[in-house]
Amino acid sequence: MGAESGLRQEQRSDVKAHQRQAVDMFSTAGRCLCLVPLLISWRVVDTAFSFWIRPNSLRRPGAATGALRAVESYVPDAWTSNQSRVQARVPDGQSGVTVRGDESRAAPDVLGVLLGSKGRGPFSLEDIRTLLSHELDLWRNSPKAATAVLNPLANKGLWDVSEKILLVMREGRVEINVFHASCVVSACEKGGQWQLALSYLRKLPQFALSPDRIVYNAAISACKKGGQWQLSLILLKEMPLLALFPNEISYNSAMSSCAQGAQWEVALALLREMPVTRVCINEVSCNAAITACEKGSQWQLALSLLGEMPGATLSPDLFSYSSAISACEKGGQWPFALHLLREMPQSRVRPNEISYNAAISACEKGAEWTLALELLSEMLQSTELHPDTISYNAAISACEKGGQWQAALQLMSDLARVRLMPDIITYNSAISACEKGGEWPRALTLLCELTHARLRPDTISYNAAINACKRGGQWQRALSLFREMPHSKVPANEFSYLAAIGACDRGGQWQRALGLLAEMSKKGVAPHESSYNAAISACEESGQWQQALAVMSSMQQAQLKPGGISWGSLLSAMGRGASSEDAMHALMLDLRGTWASSSPARLGIEGALRQLAVEAGDSSVQILQEAPGVLALSKPAGMTSEHALELVSNRLLRAGCASELSLVSRLDVPTSGVMPVALGGAMSGATQWLQAQFAARQVAKEYLCLCFGKSLGLKGTEGVIDSPLLTSRFWHGQKGPRVICSSLGKEAKTLYQVLNVFDLPETSSLVDIPPDAERRVVTLLLARPLTGRTHQIRAHLASIGRPVLGDEAYGGALDVRWCPRLFLHCRSVLLTDLQGAPFKPE
Repeated sequence: MGAESGLRQEQRSDVKAHQRQAVDMFSTAGRCLCLVPLLISWRVVDTAFSFWIRPNSLRRPGAATGALRAVESYVPDAWTSNQSRVQARVPDGQSGVTVRGDESRAAPDVLGVLLGSKGRGPFSLEDIRTLLSHELDLWRNSPKAATAVLNPLANKGLWDVSEKILLVMREGRVEINVFHASCVVSACEKGGQWQLALSYLRKLPQFALSPDRIVYNAAISACKKGGQWQLSLILLKEMPLLALFPNEISYNSAMSSCAQGAQWEVALALLREMPVTRVCINEVSCNAAITACEKGSQWQLALSLLGEMPGATLSPDLFSYSSAISACEKGGQWPFALHLLREMPQSRVRPNEISYNAAISACEKGAEWTLALELLSEMLQSTELHPDTISYNAAISACEKGGQWQAALQLMSDLARVRLMPDIITYNSAISACEKGGEWPRALTLLCELTHARLRPDTISYNAAINACKRGGQWQRALSLFREMPHSKVPANEFSYLAAIGACDRGGQWQRALGLLAEMSKKGVAPHESSYNAAISACEESGQWQQALAVMSSMQQAQLKPGGISWGSLLSAMGRGASSEDAMHALMLDLRGTWASSSPARLGIEGALRQLAVEAGDSSVQILQEAPGVLALSKPAGMTSEHALELVSNRLLRAGCASELSLVSRLDVPTSGVMPVALGGAMSGATQWLQAQFAARQVAKEYLCLCFGKSLGLKGTEGVIDSPLLTSRFWHGQKGPRVICSSLGKEAKTLYQVLNVFDLPETSSLVDIPPDAERRVVTLLLARPLTGRTHQIRAHLASIGRPVLGDEAYGGALDVRWCPRLFLHCRSVLLTDLQGAPFKPE
């Protein structure tokens, strides 16, 4: 121990000298590189690493010099030990090895003892001296004998033993050659000691040794394993300066290093460089490049590289396909991932668990839960594939995204049957599935089971359970879980607070919501805009406009700019509270003036273009009307609002009207009618102005609908439905929101007027509602929703036994040929444009 302590102490005294040597060496390399004409494919590399290789950059704090200095100060100078170090000895009785008295100890015996060091404590320097005392004479005459010992140690990654052997060789005046150095660098590489590997490489010239390609390759690989992709590239670019031309191993290691650092552009530049430098591209090269594209979320490039391999007489292997499938998974391209998985047997490549797991994860990201379960079933039926916990977790997560909480729980129970243990990811996915399915009791049960399974709940576990309680209107339970987190030593993050504040909002607990918002700053959790909006919404429901205004002020002090939704919620709170209409009007004028100054001018659509039909199959989207900051579209039934916006945007672009459009309100897929969109991006003044009006409930909408059931009265009869509505994302395994009337829900109010009453045709058959003794009729209604809840009109009419005709989700399925769709149409929208004029497209 004394010798090693002396080494470390004297090393620190030589740090500055070593640092200067490293800087001088790399500065010289940088100046030489400036004289070498660089190829075009190196431009990406030079751009990324000019900071590392230029002499001026090396002297800046944080440049490559910093890393190299850290290397020099970290490594003991085993090859420059002076005589005082040689004299250091370990006291008797502290040696970790018992050496036989046999004078003729053979090298295999020494090697066996050294290779067994992994199963015992570390060898001291004195241990190594004692072991090699009878070998040094042989090594002086035959340096290959030393290589025969160092090489197996390198393969095992025993860098500490190799380092001490090198020191003993130096003490015993054994010639150290480049093969010995190569073994030590390789040992450092396999042992994950990139600093040591780089240090030994730098010290070779001090002993008149020239590093060869093997040494450089080992050093590049060591930097790769240490996540030092920048240093890997520096070493690769140094090699030609020393007349050491990189080979396939050099390039492949450097590209793999770039892959680990998600530097896909640099990896592709190296791949293009290989043929220019007469280095053959092989399967490993392509695999490294594909992996780099996968890490960089470049799925198109990964597929392109995979497709080009056969043309270059290269055969894609298991690694090639698995990396490409993983790239598609990260890019959300589940169809391509499945195609590659099915293509593998045709290319005589047998998929393994990694391939299937990546494909299942791709289906999970695409919410294709049925396909995910099919792939898992294939694995279970195969005699060569063995699904692991990762396989099941991906399938459970796919069920979670698809709203299949029953299937998720079934998969979780199947884990025990196949002798697999669920982990924290398993439980979190299952809890999230129950949360989205509105099954808050099951979510809480799973959270309790997690603890009994000797697993520690994390922040994700609690957040999912709190959200489940929030969606179920259980604000007390949500807050109880939130307060339980510190006792369970689980840190609450911004999403934890957001879920808890949202639960208070739904429960009408505005005081608690404000308390949680204030607590965030005290706990060092920075509130996001959504946290402030949830608190403002809680104040809005109770008409606490002064409190909402205070939250807005705090939001601005936190350097967050309130958007249209925030201001709209404040205006709504003012309307519910005792605020005067003059104050509301003044605020609206001020907001409109601010946003109008930052909004684009009108598109100036000509009359012919205004009625333009954008074809989309058998349906069409029409542009109805334009005003400052707003454009009105007519969306057909069966089309998403997003797709309608995309079609119109593309058509306007082709017509020379290059203006971005943004959604501010949506119509359900089966609903047709008027849909206003903002003329501008998501953060534009036009978008903020329209969002503020919708949030403030200052937009009037009128819908036409046909409902059936008992008569609501004669023509002209008016009524109101004001049952609170509770929303669940999924209902009985069906994807999409489902709304029910519940006292736990949010306030909702719908006015209706009977426009006409018709007898139900005798040929019609009611599907979901049994015949009633009273006469059933079809009623044409004019509905005016005063609040903007999801499926408000459909849920409200269904709650009074008059579902909308054609509404399968709410009991309105009627077998009639004359109504093949949901009979709900938005007839008109009334709002104010950016110039303050009324805008009412019909």
